[in-house]
Amino acid sequence: MQGSYLAIQSNAESEELLKEEIAIRFPELRPSFSAPSFLTYKFGQSLLSEKDLNKFMPVYSLKTGIFYGKVGRKQLAEKLKQLEKELNAPVFIDPASTQCTEIDILVKNQGSKLPKMNDWIAWVYVYEQKECWINVFQFLPPINNFGNISSNIPKESPSRAYLKMAQTFERLQMKKIQDPQTFLEIGCAPGGVAYFLLQEGHFVLGIDTGDMDQKLLNSPMADRLKNIRKPVQEVRKGDIEKSLQRLNVPTFEWLANDLNLPLPMAYNETMRISQYSNDLWGQLITLKTPSIESLPQLMTAIKKISQSERDFYYVQAIHLPAHKKECLLVALSKKACQILEIGAFKPYLGDN
Repeated sequence: MQGSYLAIQSNAESEELLKEEIAIRFPELRPSFSAPSFLTYKFGQSLLSEKDLNKFMPVYSLKTGIFYGKVGRKQLAEKLKQLEKELNAPVFIDPASTQCTEIDILVKNQGSKLPKMNDWIAWVYVYEQKECWINVFQFLPPINNFGNISSNIPKESPSRAYLKMAQTFERLQMKKIQDPQTFLEIGCAPGGVAYFLLQEGHFVLGIDTGDMDQKLLNSPMADRLKNIRKPVQEVRKGDIEKSLQRLNVPTFEWLANDLNLPLPMAYNETMRISQYSNDLWGQLITLKTPSIESLPQLMTAIKKISQSERDFYYVQAIHLPAHKKECLLVALSKKACQILEIGAFKPYLGDN
């Protein structure tokens, strides 16, 4: 599959960050036609291939593909058949495509069958309810995802942070982890993320000076939750070891944060605390990027974690539908990737 244009689904609240990121990281791409929450970029004089998508994968994109063509809604099915002939392979219709009758029928006809690694996906954007813009990518989870991501928050959740972790689990397919594990969460109050993790059967060791939701503390799940009531900057290895003993677990396998701190400080504290794990599977670091000026700091953080002594097998910064001007920096060990069935990946950050 080749094409001249990169197609990107964007989050309206972070679209300016996306545009600036592309200008900084991928200056060879040139802005082209666009629509609400949909952007395209021209790839110079040559053609863009599927292999290039891993290179041109913006952090702030919700979905990225190669633009295949425009067609009227009534001609969509015929155009997709033509695409299958060109690829000599079946093409799955992404349920995350724009909702309309023609697409709904195609999705229904493909049934409940799910794509496997490297299968072809057609993601369709309907422009002004008339014209279908067809975009194509290979299914390489979680670099490029398939289908809709849940946006439901239970009424009893202490905060909307629940949704960020729920979408993280869905994007990384973390329900494949069968045995209970321990998540150290920096910035845990009032407990939205902890509520989700406890529901999944895991243990949570929090670090926060704020109060956890009383309903959560009174729930039957509370025996798997402990909170170190200190600023993260003051937490030391002994504090964590004592709290792990109270939870009756040997170490923490995962580190998560959602700190309201400047990006460099949030990243540095997360990396410092991560050293206190004897068996770290992964880090899920939410980083705030409130302005264009914070983008170089984000790129520095990605580069640092890609080159850290832990030698993470998989590193990617992703933008979730629940995010606004922030992103999730994911770093996974080889052990975690084997369980989650994720291949090795580190993002392209330029030649310098």
